[in-house]
Amino acid sequence: MIAAASLSSLDSFIDEAFDDASIRHGALGLTRAQFRALLLVKTRRQDPTTSEADTIRVLASYHLQDVYLTSACSLGDERAWCRLGAIYGK
Repeated sequence: MIAAASLSSLDSFIDEAFDDASIRHGALGLTRAQFRALLLVKTRRQDPTTSEADTIRVLASYHLQDVYLTSACSLGDERAWCRLGAIYGK
């Protein structure tokens, strides 16, 4: 296991976002690794040379709790779809 002190700022930021979203929406079949990969693919697709600090700024501009929820929906998690419907209606 990687010690918390050795995690990069980006890893810490993503871990915190995952934890916050998991607390808000519950466990929805989306792993921490999947969430991280989805976020990094999205930001690096825009500019693969983006610095860690700029990546954090971009990610901070997203509604990461909603990204977590909709990502779980995209993986076909029924609990995620139910949660999405409960929050946002039809």
